[in-house]
Amino acid sequence: MSDHELNQIAETVDAIVARAASAGQSEGAVFELLAEAGLRRVAVPASAGGSAGEPAYLPVVLKRLGYHAVSTGLLEDHLAAELLAPHLADVPDGMMTVGIRGDLKVTDAGGNTVVSGSCRQVPWGRAASHIVAVAQSDAGDRLVALPVAEASVTEGRNIAGEPRDQLTFGDVAPLAVFEGSAAVAELRSRLLLYRSFAMMGAGERALDLTVAHVTDRSQFGSALSRRQVVQHYVAEMFGALAAARAACEAASLALAGGAGPSALAAALATRIEADRMAGTVARLSHQLHGAIGFTQEHSLHFSTKRLTAWRQDDLAEAACAIELARLVPGFGGPWNALTARRTA
Repeated sequence: MSDHELNQIAETVDAIVARAASAGQSEGAVFELLAEAGLRRVAVPASAGGSAGEPAYLPVVLKRLGYHAVSTGLLEDHLAAELLAPHLADVPDGMMTVGIRGDLKVTDAGGNTVVSGSCRQVPWGRAASHIVAVAQSDAGDRLVALPVAEASVTEGRNIAGEPRDQLTFGDVAPLAVFEGSAAVAELRSRLLLYRSFAMMGAGERALDLTVAHVTDRSQFGSALSRRQVVQHYVAEMFGALAAARAACEAASLALAGGAGPSALAAALATRIEADRMAGTVARLSHQLHGAIGFTQEHSLHFSTKRLTAWRQDDLAEAACAIELARLVPGFGGPWNALTARRTA
């Protein structure tokens, strides 16, 4: 894998988004065009409807979609297919989604396994064929795959206008049930990391728009970019993005070694950095744009709305920090956790 390959993937995503926009097509059309280009399940085995590409391809796709503020269910569909591929011979072809919030319960009814309860704030729940979600059982957390056609759907949206629905199931037979905590940890780890990649793309777009604005905009005879306070704000945005980028790279390496407590800790830390970046970039980009950044005609708000909305998805920063604090003592304290050292 080379930088040239990754650049080609980025250029392909850019071209697809531009093509859909010029034709006045909906964001759903972008999903279909990505599928035609082999980028829908780009890092999933061919047996699960994927392109069997390198794992590094997916972050590029997610970042570019985040950069262009395109709302699709690609992230969730890819993750669900990843999780199902090692366990099912026939992974559903329809778009899938994932969920980690809710009160789903796995029980035994007359010798048959059934799932009941609700899953909340499900991305693209109304459009999905199946959902891979966390459920509770008497033996602990389980991962279940459920047909959305058997659910009652209550539609909702986040502040960016993206579907975030509630799916309610009543004694539904699951497509699959995965025993053990490893599968749940993998879902949570990958979801936190993948959402962070998308946030990175949106943050980079907001920064680019801000740099262009302060460079082009003049006040009292000089460009805004020449003012020290403006340069400080832009540098702060750069720093926040750099920290989030480094965290994403570290979590990717941790997950490459398999799901587990250390990978989950890295994903939690990454999400904390991504959330902090989102807050910093959204705040400073609007501060430097002034009133124009809030107008419907300006494109900045498309990125900052997504940064704000995605901070509320999955696990919020505070919840991630609390869970990370509980995990760190098991690695011998913060220093050993950060340096990957283990006590004897």
